[in-house]
Amino acid sequence: MSSRITVLPDDRLAALHGVVVLRLQQAAEVVCANGFEEFFDAAMRTVFCACLEQSGAHEGTVWLLDEERGALVPRFNNG
Repeated sequence: MSSRITVLPDDRLAALHGVVVLRLQQAAEVVCANGFEEFFDAAMRTVFCACLEQSGAHEGTVWLLDEERGALVPRFNNG
């Protein structure tokens, strides 16, 4: 018998919301401060491309929100 994945809010995680948001903000600051190219290094690019290949995609793009938070900007494409 297969079980279905439930993608609903989990009350057990509610207490972690603030910590998760803070960590994501810190990660975003690192990416912006040090530059995307330094963050998205060769190992990450290799994994990203391998995942695309395994999923049958011919190419893929990593998009980031611009500093004004008004538009998405392509930062990496393997095509």
